[in-house]
Amino acid sequence: PLVATSSSMARIHVGAAHGPPDPPMSKAAMKYLLVRPKVPAPLDPNFCPLVLAKKQYLKLVAGSPFAVEWALPRADGCARGKLPVLADKHADVEASIHLAGVLIQEMIW
Repeated sequence: PLVATSSSMARIHVGAAHGPPDPPMSKAAMKYLLVRPKVPAPLDPNFCPLVLAKKQYLKLVAGSPFAVEWALPRADGCARGKLPVLADKHADVEASIHLAGVLIQEMIW
């Protein structure tokens, strides 16, 4: 939704309408996670499916000794996830942070 600001300009508010807007995707995340399919989606030619982003990202981190793991309690047990990540000092670590956040959100939904 659009949210009016005091300067009478409008901005697009991504995320929950009651909280601050989500920060823009970092350049590192864009570099590795924005992957367009070979056949563009007719209603959104800029659509970048998560499955293609994850596939490209996993090539980047292949062999990484680092991983982030998470667990979410469920009524019938516990949902778990694991993602190989780049080292904290790696120039493109923001790609790991962004994808981990997306995958955790996906599991929550």
